[in-house]
Amino acid sequence: HDGSAVTCDDFRQAMADASGRDLSQFERWYTQAGTPVLKAEGRYIKEESKYILKLSQSCPSTPGQGQAKKLPFHMPVKVGLIGKDDKKE
Repeated sequence: HDGSAVTCDDFRQAMADASGRDLSQFERWYTQAGTPVLKAEGRYIKEESKYILKLSQSCPSTPGQGQAKKLPFHMPVKVGLIGKDDKKE
């Protein structure tokens, strides 16, 4: 596609070809209107030395796209826990 105009689909396909990954979920970022809202809730269970993290995502309704029609956006999340001495446990 060098030197020519391309569509978002062309760009996504070029990135998929170069990386060898399926990037079809990326389409939702330009086919669905609205900005997703990510909510995180976490709690630590001291007796079990366990941390529970619950993530949820929503996207407000927009004209022509009710909330029931919205599909989740792919949003990678990296998580890490730091101990009380600022070191990973």
